[in-house]
Amino acid sequence: MEKERREALFLLILVILDLITLSFSLPLAYFVRFNLLSKIPYFYVERNEIPQFFPYYFTLNLILFVAWVLLLIIYKVYRSKNFLSFQQVFSAITIGTFLVSSLSFFYRDFFYSRLVFILTWGVAIILTFFTRIILFLLKMSTIGKISNKVIIVGRNEISEVIKSFWEQNPYLNYNVIDVIEDSR
Repeated sequence: MEKERREALFLLILVILDLITLSFSLPLAYFVRFNLLSKIPYFYVERNEIPQFFPYYFTLNLILFVAWVLLLIIYKVYRSKNFLSFQQVFSAITIGTFLVSSLSFFYRDFFYSRLVFILTWGVAIILTFFTRIILFLLKMSTIGKISNKVIIVGRNEISEVIKSFWEQNPYLNYNVIDVIEDSR
């Protein structure tokens, strides 16, 4: 029961971290494009030509966020066995970015920066992978502190080998409480 609760907690934390990182990917990419990269001559943009974040990029961020979340759910990345599902995450973010960027070219009232789309994709990939790795390391460090209590039934040489193996390898998280006789 404790293991299921821990898994559910880490899954909830993963979903929250994904929501946070994905919602900040486009604003961070926008900042990099129009505040940092615009200082480089090749990417230079006049201050008065920098597009406002509101309402166009803000709306784009909402649409992209919804697309990513739906694709992450479709790719089933929130199952406990897919905790480190980098391939599914990569595919969901890539397809979501491609779909939204493709659809944005049909919107003629405003022209979105292609570089912002590329940066958004890269930021989303890096942040989601980073948070997954950090969360995985956190999960492994907390699981290592919780051991599985075991009673070995049957007192013989095999049970002694198993007991000594678990005692010599504490990272496996098995704590032998007792070895009892088989009452058959």
